[in-house]
Amino acid sequence: MYALSLSPVEAIAYLGRFFSILPWAEPLPRDLRCPDWIAIHSQGLAEEPAARSHQLQVLAAFGFDSDTFPAGAIQGQAHLLAVHTYRQPVQFARDRPRHGCPLGDRRFPVRALIFGKAHFLTEPLYDILPTALNPWWPLPTHLQAALEPSPRSRSFGSPWP
Repeated sequence: MYALSLSPVEAIAYLGRFFSILPWAEPLPRDLRCPDWIAIHSQGLAEEPAARSHQLQVLAAFGFDSDTFPAGAIQGQAHLLAVHTYRQPVQFARDRPRHGCPLGDRRFPVRALIFGKAHFLTEPLYDILPTALNPWWPLPTHLQAALEPSPRSRSFGSPWP
């Protein structure tokens, strides 16, 4: 099982099922399987004041703060269904409600991670440091055991048919 480190806003967006598609430009782990459950790890708040303020506003809007949605914690799990490649801008633009990203000056093709069900943990797994220096990292076995099965979670299905 892998963990994916996301910003607090991205973690809420995918665990809360506001978005189900995550455009991804960086390399993926070679042995990443689909479908599979992915642990969602929250990074720290941005250092830049305007971005930090925005992140704190989003956290507050969902009833969180930096103590209840801490950095360096496994916040939940999302079911990775597939990796999709957008070959045309029109496809990417059509799916904007599912990923929230503007077309901008993107170069195509664009890879995207397609998520299904997701859930927040009722209590995050605190003080978890990534085991690699990139957003994807193998989740240690003892943490996998803490997540499977997860009776300590609030589940959200896909809002999309």
